[in-house]
Amino acid sequence: ASAGTDPSEATVAVLDAQLAGLAPWPDAIEVDTTELDVRDAAAVRDWAERELGPLPWA
Repeated sequence: ASAGTDPSEATVAVLDAQLAGLAPWPDAIEVDTTELDVRDAAAVRDWAERELGPLPWA
């Protein structure tokens, strides 16, 4: 990095560029839990992947 450049600014620029390529995530979604056991983490994850596509943190 050149003198006077804050390395965190470069990191933020890289992260912003990566995030710009991701599909926008909704602020909230409605979930029909009629047939979903919300206490079962695997079932919830499977439901989310079916409804939302691949999860970025999975």
